[in-house]
Amino acid sequence: MGCIVVVARNASVDKVVGKQVRVGRGAMVDYLEAEEVVVEDLADIGVLTYVVKAELSSKARIGETRKTDKLSITPDCNV
Repeated sequence: MGCIVVVARNASVDKVVGKQVRVGRGAMVDYLEAEEVVVEDLADIGVLTYVVKAELSSKARIGETRKTDKLSITPDCNV
């Protein structure tokens, strides 16, 4: 298993690329590319791409998804 990239609470990041990524509460990421993601409450993702497995809070905001053909999402998400 590879390392996990963590975006801190309330952080603002232009681009994140990794195998496993956790986006903290209130963080903003313009472009997120990862196989597995966990997005906490009030996080704002501009573009979510290449994701296979995602745990998205129902209070997270996802602007656009790309190349997510096999995407498996938890049932309480807003995409």
